[in-house]
This record gives sequence, structure tokens and C-alpha cells, in this order.
Amino acid sequence: MMKKVLLNLTSSLAVMLLLCFMATPAYAQDDDRGSKVEKTDAEKYAEKKPGKRSSGKGVAPKESAARQLARLDARANFAEALSSAITSAAADFTGEHQQYSGDDEEGANLNDAGGRFSTIAKSVSKEVIQNTVEVKKDTYYNKRTRRYTVYVCMEFNGEVGEMVQQTVNKMRQRVSPQDRKRIDENMKEFERKIEQELTMITEDDD
Repeated sequence: MMKKVLLNLTSSLAVMLLLCFMATPAYAQDDDRGSKVEKTDAEKYAEKKPGKRSSGKGVAPKESAARQLARLDARANFAEALSSAITSAAADFTGEHQQYSGDDEEGANLNDAGGRFSTIAKSVSKEVIQNTVEVKKDTYYNKRTRRYTVYVCMEFNGEVGEMVQQTVNKMRQRVSPQDRKRIDENMKEFERKIEQELTMITEDDD
């Protein structure tokens, strides 16, 4: 009798386990995928205006320090995107016009995308993005690590077109006289290409 009861209990338990397994959603069974990572409000806000905003993250024991690191990170991301846009635009620009190089060692040539022009583009980008302000912030605190994680969205204080104009003006002051002349002759086209490249780069990063 006891053996029959145990057998019935074992069978019932097996059926219950099988039903529970079948009722478990597929995503709950797959532990390898982990949890879905949601973007913060600051990151989402930055994506609404590509080319004008950038987000950054900072982690530190103090909230003020984490916030400062997040701002630095956002500006660094912004500068990198702007520098890449300038370099890409210059490559397209030189491809559509007659190629030539100046002999002025104090200047840099537009077709030298991998050399001194690239260095100048990075320097100019860092200067331009200093004119950015914080427009969104998300703060998290981890009780276990006792650290703050801050996300911020930095926005250029002006329109994208204004930022591009500032960038081109600074660029023309540092390139060779010959390339400066080429920029002046095709200013609007060069500005348009930079703005176009900047928007494409920031959208591709989303």
C-alpha cells in the first residue's frame, strides 16, 4: 500500500514539474542572454537631435565627481564625432576637386586626412564642443559598491549649422594658404558636407 502511494506521489510530482517547465516562457529559460539593457532618459534625449547632442557616463564614490566624469565623457564623444565628420567631409571634398598639396610647412593639406589635418580636426573639435551645456541627467546609486553612476546629455549651445560654421572658421585659420583659399571658394559646400557627415555618424551610433 505504502509503495503504491509513493509511486502515485512520484508520478504526480513528475507531471507537475513537466507542466511547470512547459509553462515557463522561453526567455526565462535562456539565462545566457541576460537582462535587456534599457537606455537612460539622458541617452534617449541625446538621440532626439543627432549632431547637436551627446551622452556620457561617469562612475565615482561621490555624485559630483561622477557627474563631472559623465560630462567629460559626453564632450569626448561629441568631439570624436565632430572630428570624424570633418575628416570624412574633407576626404569627399578633395575627391570632387582638383588635388594639390601646398609646400607651406606651417599649414596642413585637406587631402592629408591621416596626418596633420586629422590632428587639427581633433584639436578644433575639442575647442568647439566646449560650448555645450548639460540638458539632461540620470543618477543611480549602488548600495553594495557605494558608488554613483551618472548619465548626462550635453547639447551644443546653438544650432548645428552654427557649430559647423565655427568649426570651418577655426579650421581655415590653421590650414595652408592654398587650402584656405579652397575652403573660402567652396565654404557652403564644405559646411554642408560636415553637417551631413556629423548627422550620419551620430545616427549610426544609435
